[in-house]
Amino acid sequence: MRSLGLILLLLFAFQSCEKSGNGRTKGLKKIHEIFVHGQISECELNKELVYLGVHNNKEGYNTIYDVNGDQIAGCYWGCFSQPDSRCNELKDCELIYCIPNNIWGHPAKDSYNLGFK
Repeated sequence: MRSLGLILLLLFAFQSCEKSGNGRTKGLKKIHEIFVHGQISECELNKELVYLGVHNNKEGYNTIYDVNGDQIAGCYWGCFSQPDSRCNELKDCELIYCIPNNIWGHPAKDSYNLGFK
């Protein structure tokens, strides 16, 4: 009986992890659709995982998204705009997606197999 309870507990825990992973993947795919010709980094903001998307152009704006793929801040450094203060609070950013032949000179990268177009 104890082993049956343990098996059920482990099965429930596995399904919970799987569901949260799927939500994260769905959000990342949503961000990838926007930045398919750019780059995406995983960062920490207030101890939460966020994504930083950058278009492959010289406009100089980045956008921060939560794990659901919803925009939470715009980082627009321009003549007439100020970036959201959260843009300066990002920590431990790691590049996870970058198109080939980009303006930054970075090698192509696709850590989660999102796919190049």
